[in-house]
Amino acid sequence: MARLLGEMAHGRDKYRDNVRHHVVGAFGEYLKHRIALDAGLKKDKKNGHLIAHWDDEWQRLLMLNFVPALRTQVKFKKSGRLPTALGEVTRLRDEENADIYVEWARKQVNKDFGVDIRKPVTPDTARFWQEVDDVIRTALPI
Repeated sequence: MARLLGEMAHGRDKYRDNVRHHVVGAFGEYLKHRIALDAGLKKDKKNGHLIAHWDDEWQRLLMLNFVPALRTQVKFKKSGRLPTALGEVTRLRDEENADIYVEWARKQVNKDFGVDIRKPVTPDTARFWQEVDDVIRTALPI
């Protein structure tokens, strides 16, 4: 049984990819939520419900999906999970091409609401990154 679990465990690269996958998904939902709010689309009768959905979705992705991904079995020391996860999140936060995510979210909001929100769009992302840090530190206590 222990051998099987060891074979199923993630190596550092797979673990890092898994962290990135979950954070990027939640980040996209958060950005759509913030862009729509900042554009004043909350009262849209046809699609206003999407703003609440995106808000729920990014939080669900972080709280329910990301935590098990952080706690997955690894082939390296379990104590290495925290610095690996924090390092990947720092890379994501500091990426030079982070604007790609914002642009994608802006296009999605435009499509879903039938509006034309123009560039530049600079949603406040500090809350999102603080939530990610809090989730990691809670899920992987030292």
